[in-house]
Parts: sequence; C-alpha cells; structure tokens
Amino acid sequence: MFACLSEVCSKASKPVILLIDEVDQASNYPVFIDFLALLRGYYLNRENHAAFHSVVLAGVYDIRNLRLRLRPEEEHKYNSPWNIAARFNVDMSFSAAQIEGMLREYEQDSRVGMDPEAVKFMLNERIPLFESMTRQLAEYPEMKRMLHAVLFEGRRVTFNIDNPMINLASMFGYIINSENTIQVANRIFEMYLYNLFLSEDESASVINKEAQRNQSQFIQNGRLDMDLVLEKFVLYYEDLYSGSDRNFLEEYGRKIFLLYLKSIINGTGNYYIEAQTRDAKRTDVIVDYLGEQFIIELKIWRGSEYNERGENQLTEYLDYYHLEKGYMLSFNFNKKKEVGLKEIRFGDKLLIEAVV
Repeated sequence: MFACLSEVCSKASKPVILLIDEVDQASNYPVFIDFLALLRGYYLNRENHAAFHSVVLAGVYDIRNLRLRLRPEEEHKYNSPWNIAARFNVDMSFSAAQIEGMLREYEQDSRVGMDPEAVKFMLNERIPLFESMTRQLAEYPEMKRMLHAVLFEGRRVTFNIDNPMINLASMFGYIINSENTIQVANRIFEMYLYNLFLSEDESASVINKEAQRNQSQFIQNGRLDMDLVLEKFVLYYEDLYSGSDRNFLEEYGRKIFLLYLKSIINGTGNYYIEAQTRDAKRTDVIVDYLGEQFIIELKIWRGSEYNERGENQLTEYLDYYHLEKGYMLSFNFNKKKEVGLKEIRFGDKLLIEAVV
C-alpha cells in the first residue's frame, strides 16, 4: 500500500496532502499507530522515496493524548510517529457575518423557509455534536464540574491554557476566552448544557414535581403568568427548603429555581442566561414564551445598598429590551427577612420582587 501511495506522490503534478479523519476513534487500534510510524518513515526518507507533502490529522483534540491509548509495551512508539508534528494555527471558525451569508445563499437557492423554532428542534433532537459533548463530559468529570460551576454558581474562572481542563474544553470548542475568563462558546451550547445539567437532577427534584403537578395554572389564555410563577415558587421554596443549610442554598438556589421554571415552560418556551451579568451574586434569566419576553434577576441579598444597585441594573436591562415590567428573585438569608412578593415602582418601570 505504501509503495502505491509513494507512486501517487511521485507522479502528481503538485504536492499531495493526506487528511485522516476520526483520528480519536482510529487511535484505539494499535495498527493505526504503526500506520503513523510508517508515514513518518516515508516522510523522513522523502529524498529517496516520494512522500506526502503534509499529513493532517483531523478529529483529534491534542495529538499528545494519543499516547494515552497505547499499552505500556507500545510506549516506545510515542515519540516515533509525531515528534515532527507542527501546530495548525489556521482559525477554522466562522464569523456571524459569514454564517449569515451562507444561510442567506442557502435560503435563496432552496427556498425552504427559515423556521424560528429551529433552536427548540435542535435542542430536542439527537444530534451527533451534542452526543459527542455528552460523552466528553462523562469522560472528563473535572471539565464537567468546571462548566457546572460557571453556569450555575456564576464562578469566574481565569482562562489559563496551561490548565488541562481549560485546554481540553477549549480544544473541543466548548469555551472561549472572554476578557481573560472562560465563557461557554455560544448560546446554543449554553442552553444545551443547562438542559443537560438540569435533567440530571430533574427526577429527584421535589420542587420540579410540584411545578409539573400544577403546570396548567400558570398559563392563562395562552400567556405565561410570571407573577403567579414567582408567587408559587416562594410558597414551594419556603415549604421545602427553608430549613436547609445556607451554603447549600447559596450554591443551589438558582438551580432550584431553574428546575422549577423549566418544568413550567418546557416544550413551549425557552430561557437563557445573560452571560454578561452572571456572577456569584447576580444572574439575569431571559424567558421567551410564545413571543413574550420576561426578565428575571436572581440575586443573593447582600444588603439594601446592593439591592438598589440591582434595581438600577434591572431597569437599564428593561430599557434595552423595551419592557416596562421586570422581576427579581432575592435569596435572603437574614432571619428578619419579609418573605413574599412586593411591587416596586422604579421610575417608569414596575418591578416585582420575590423574597425567599
């Protein structure tokens, strides 16, 4: 076979490049490691035997990790096939403008009509990309814990490429470097990860079952009654979690609310988290339900001064979305707190604050 390949290279009018796909899968087989070693041998001896100008390995996040696939007695082969490797630095990602152009050309050519429900369809179907992501998270639990902490706890993790898990998540394309902190690469990935992490706790969540049991009461004439959603959440939360450990509630309070919310809007509405406002103290949730938007600020109560800053930020956010009404859910651990809902007039905006 290699003699034939060499003959092809010698007769070609231009340099020949070999691209090998699915390298991560192929590296499970020792014969593939031998194959790489032979390719290297031909390359080093290219003055006597025609060889490929370059060999591109696709479908592998880091060639050095192929060593992990080898049995101990084969480790002597580690340096042989790829100690002449070079990093491929070409940016293969598409910009938003490039993607928009491709979609426009495709629509002009095929006239299929762009479906606004595409996001919902994508997140609910078995797509190889998402299946691969689920597998990688199961194989690398540290990476999974890191992403979970960023999404649910608002933890800011410095982007350090020398950190193995950050390097791995970046190689997979799950995260990007945003102002020197890690951020999930795009909103679709983020929504998928939220759904995945929440589904793992869904069956065991008591508040999720309460929301499912009473789901119909939250929809009035095809509209989502967000006031009632928060009112009932306060009641369920106080009944189920008021005696729980504070550290547990600080860490999981927002996850408990999202489990509750997901059960109510699931199948009809979507939600996403505004990455720019997500931190350990504050998270903004944007809910889309049949064309209507709701903004809910989830925050841990840190005193009246911080609360006023939160109200200012929320009203600015409402202006951005051209909304007159917004919601705040405050997790307050002061023993003298007033649990329940109250209305706050802030300029020309109406804020509904729920305190638990």
